[in-house]
Amino acid sequence: MLKHIAYAAGALLLSATSAMAATADGTQGATSTGTIDISIQILEEVNILGLTTDWGAGAGNGIDFGVWDSSSVANETQTISVCVYRNNGTDYDVTADTTAAGNAFLLEGALVPANTIAFTVDWDTAGVNQALTATTPFTASTGDNDPTCSGLFPINVLFTIPNANLAAQTNQDTYSTQVNFQIDPQ
Repeated sequence: MLKHIAYAAGALLLSATSAMAATADGTQGATSTGTIDISIQILEEVNILGLTTDWGAGAGNGIDFGVWDSSSVANETQTISVCVYRNNGTDYDVTADTTAAGNAFLLEGALVPANTIAFTVDWDTAGVNQALTATTPFTASTGDNDPTCSGLFPINVLFTIPNANLAAQTNQDTYSTQVNFQIDPQ
């Protein structure tokens, strides 16, 4: 019985394989017709655009909050606009982290990297503001299905350094980090 099943399975496999292989040369005669299969695979693609725009520190130089005014009681905030291309226009995951210790949202001192100042990152699509957690993916709304985003940057990314965090840091230094955004198809 198993032998008959094995033969039947082999015959099915052979017929399924030959059905997929329709490419064939023609035969010699008054006319000849040959066939060739063609195919292309489109993979999921994503891209984040707008990070190299001049956000106050010169094009491609990131965000410069300048010199902190210790008499201020306001939080330091900067908003940039970006676009996420998604080739089928559907949802995507955004994960943000930094080059700071533990990939946390921390600015590190240039002189003493152990001296840090915490900051926050918010992702705002279509008026819905979401606080990001470092290294944790967030499912964002529909991406733009135009690879160039047509010059539109519908996502606002808000960086906030709370005034209390600045006031608590007593070490004179320049604090910085690099924020990385990873976009993954959903």
